[in-house]
Amino acid sequence: MFSYDISIVIPVYNAATVLPETIESLIKQNYRFENIQILLIDDGSSDNSGELCIEYANNYTNIEYFYKENSGVSDTRNRGIELASGEYILFLDSDDMLRENTVKSVLSFFGKHKDEVDVVAYKLELYYENEDGVVIKEHPRNANYNKQTGVYPVDKFPYLSQTTMNICLRNTEDIVKFNVNLPFCEDATFNTLNIMRKKKVGYVNGGGYLYRQSSYSSVNKYESPVMASTLLLEYAENLINQFETEKLPKYVQSIILYELRWRFQGKHLFPEHLHKDKREEWDQRFKSIVNNIDNEVIMNQPLLDKYHKFAFIRFKEKNIDVIQNNKGLYFFQEGKQFAKEVDFEIITTDIRIINNEFIIMGFIKSILQEEVEVNIGVYENNSFKLLELKNSAYSYHRKREYSNLFKSFEYKVPLDKIEKELDIELVLKVGDVIYPIKKEFILRDRLFPADTSINKVVKGNFAITRVEKLNFNIKKINLQQKNDIIDQNNQIISSINPEVGEYRLISQTKKIWLYNDRVNIADNGYFQFRHDFNKDQDIEKYYIYDCEKSEIEHRFTLEQQKNLVKFGSDEHKKLFIKAQYIFTSYQGFVEYSPFDKDEFNLILDKLDFQVVYLQHGVLHCHAPWIYSREVTGIDKFIVSSQFEKDNLVQKYLYDKNNIFIKGMPRFEERYSSI
Repeated sequence: MFSYDISIVIPVYNAATVLPETIESLIKQNYRFENIQILLIDDGSSDNSGELCIEYANNYTNIEYFYKENSGVSDTRNRGIELASGEYILFLDSDDMLRENTVKSVLSFFGKHKDEVDVVAYKLELYYENEDGVVIKEHPRNANYNKQTGVYPVDKFPYLSQTTMNICLRNTEDIVKFNVNLPFCEDATFNTLNIMRKKKVGYVNGGGYLYRQSSYSSVNKYESPVMASTLLLEYAENLINQFETEKLPKYVQSIILYELRWRFQGKHLFPEHLHKDKREEWDQRFKSIVNNIDNEVIMNQPLLDKYHKFAFIRFKEKNIDVIQNNKGLYFFQEGKQFAKEVDFEIITTDIRIINNEFIIMGFIKSILQEEVEVNIGVYENNSFKLLELKNSAYSYHRKREYSNLFKSFEYKVPLDKIEKELDIELVLKVGDVIYPIKKEFILRDRLFPADTSINKVVKGNFAITRVEKLNFNIKKINLQQKNDIIDQNNQIISSINPEVGEYRLISQTKKIWLYNDRVNIADNGYFQFRHDFNKDQDIEKYYIYDCEKSEIEHRFTLEQQKNLVKFGSDEHKKLFIKAQYIFTSYQGFVEYSPFDKDEFNLILDKLDFQVVYLQHGVLHCHAPWIYSREVTGIDKFIVSSQFEKDNLVQKYLYDKNNIFIKGMPRFEERYSSI
């Protein structure tokens, strides 16, 4: 017979500052408190946690305190299991809390499904404390249960990923205890092995485990691969070995993949710190683990990015066969199809006209380009040609490590070579088969006003029409046709935003250069402005400041002071419309644009400036996801050394003709705040 309805096991280690909140959350349960056994197991604390535990134990007969020499959380929880005299056991860490209806919810569920499940999970919530107070967010994993109370057979629902201790389980003699030799993922292992006893898990949408987010938690401690690389392998191998007499169940495969997934997506997986021989050994063990995970499990993992799934399949280092027909590509491994590509997609990273050239930049977002050569070509009227491809910065897909091969392209056509009219259509080509581009996602378009009905713009004596997706028409027009298109577009924009419509009427009659820094900073823009001011008198140069004018006037000559313009002012906006070059010491759009993003999108076709980035210093790191030409929108660089120029050309896809090695005027004076 059991003495209590439920036992709550709390391992305690140096938790004096948060322990009272934890215990009070149990005292406040809307269940008969005297029927709840609370076991405070002190794992050798050196603060006053023990005194607090004793005080609570003296005040409540159902709160019991036990002290043991420090041996880790797994051994401490096992001690709690041995001492538990409740019919059910619930675990709570000493810095976490329970919602007040948690005990009632889980026991009510067990009352209905006692013979079906040994383990019941309930809602997991992330608990933050910051300067604004307490923030509580639901953990994304709750969605795996569809937030529906019920019994879930894990062979039918293999992606539940119950890895944390928001569980309650039946107190039976055959409980699989915590593995004391696993300092890492011991909770995931415990949950998995106990769930697999009946191959079912219950879920209660009531209650809630408030999981306090802290830099001291073991999750953060073992986040780095420096600390966890070997432990991660041991965790996965230990689970796999539990089922060595049978094929690894899909649920167990999914649990292992769940741990690998978040590490891969967050750059916490690969141990780059290991020496070559140790790294090779690690890679072999890792590959062996991934080989135990079926492609079906990888492809159906709901929390794994689509393209990261293909990265995991490639980790197996098994042959991938590709079958092609006129509809698309079909991918097989070991005779089983696991993916297909029939909706070919292009991501457009820029569309614009610069130096009288129509330019389209983008990358092919087709799957498994490591396994099949996907090319991009263009039809120009009746002629066809393939475009040169390079590795895209977006091959670092949603992470700061290489993940998937995406190929970038740049298409250019000089307008002065178009005699009358040119039809342009981009397509994909694999082998001898041409595939239409079925999807396009635009990351940057500096030609067609966004979120409008405008699909035809004027540049010089040409009308450029977006027919559909990556299909364009460029046509020479006369003055009347030009004015008609401009007037029609201005009317459309004015109906959307009359104020922006007024700025569109400004004509570009002078050469204007603008110089920008960040708020309250005198940086490269300031020094470049002073350096350039008296050169090329036919060019008007303005320094854009973002502070009180009285704070900066002393830095400029009386003549220069006439060309100081307040950031975001009406004058700034008018100059911005007419600018030829914008020199900026910070690349962010908000650093140099007086228009917000929505307003900016309505004047794209009116802008002809080029962004010139004043490089701060030598860029040693490899960070294409920040600095690549595909990402920044920077047109030209001013740098200080040949090394910087070579680096930008070789690693970041910039044209060598747009990078200028200069002396950087700011080096003549010390960097300072305004």
